[in-house]
Amino acid sequence: MDTAHTKTYSLCLVGFGNVGRRLVEVLAGQAELLAQRYSIQFSISEIVEFGGTWVSPGWSMDEIVAQMHNKSQLQTWPGFRPGFEAERAIGLSPAQIMIELTPSNYKDGQPGFSHMQAAFRRGMHVVTANKGPLVTHFAVLKREAKRARRQFKFGGATAAALPTTNIGYYDLAGSTIEAIEGVLNGTTNYILTRINEDGISFEEALTEARDQGIAETNPTQDINGYDTAVKCLILARELMGADISLEDAEITGIENVDHLPGFGQESRVCRLIGRVERIEGKVKIRVEPMFIRADHPLYAVTGTAKGIVFHTDLFGQLLVTGGNSSLSGAAASILRDLINLSREEGKGV
Repeated sequence: MDTAHTKTYSLCLVGFGNVGRRLVEVLAGQAELLAQRYSIQFSISEIVEFGGTWVSPGWSMDEIVAQMHNKSQLQTWPGFRPGFEAERAIGLSPAQIMIELTPSNYKDGQPGFSHMQAAFRRGMHVVTANKGPLVTHFAVLKREAKRARRQFKFGGATAAALPTTNIGYYDLAGSTIEAIEGVLNGTTNYILTRINEDGISFEEALTEARDQGIAETNPTQDINGYDTAVKCLILARELMGADISLEDAEITGIENVDHLPGFGQESRVCRLIGRVERIEGKVKIRVEPMFIRADHPLYAVTGTAKGIVFHTDLFGQLLVTGGNSSLSGAAASILRDLINLSREEGKGV
């Protein structure tokens, strides 16, 4: 490793749930690869949670992981400051990058929106998987990132480990994306796969998904198509320049999918498909369960897998499938954005 050319980044981690904890483990586990292949090193200066902030006494990533495994509650760690709220901690942080992983709030984007604003004011880059602020304040955050000349990365907010935003932004550059369609929610795809392949009921498939940890305790936003619509909205705004909101989307979930005719026919399968399409100059979003045949590019996307199809003028049709629907996959999507941020730093926003 050429230490003279190694970039070192300090991270302020806001939100320390399952994804945040797995991210710390991934950063520690991949440290040697990151140093050798990408010439980057990461440390954590603060971890902010509801109730206070842990300020690092100079611990290495391995020491943080050891502490995580030793004492699971952040409040018990040496250096934890009760009542040291997020915006104050961000405003005083020495970190170069804030990673925002608080729960998504689709009503007003808080507290994530305020956290991101505070980070840009502090001169930090922002990496997030929090979809809430991207739904409620997308244009504002893009402007503030540009004004601060900081990077704003959110590839993990649109299907996590499945590369969606990055494909459209980097690999399809120079072309016009005419339409995007995808299976973007692993929970609903698992349920529909079980109904398709084994003939069980919707309720049985949902119960099984909960028991296996595939579905959350309250999977309403997955089941009703809202999560897919949110991801489509972010893609439409970032990749197609669409000035639209969720209210403009047509959304049908899978709650009543048992009543749709067609299950059990070998020639077709049901998928919850989100579609973004430019029609007569306007971008439209539609989410609905659809029966598709073997010639459809998303036909083979089964179980918890996801897939996305880009329809372009120059590249034609591009299909990407897979993506690990897991905590590791979500953490990897954050790491991917951190690496790309390092590559682009200093080249403009």
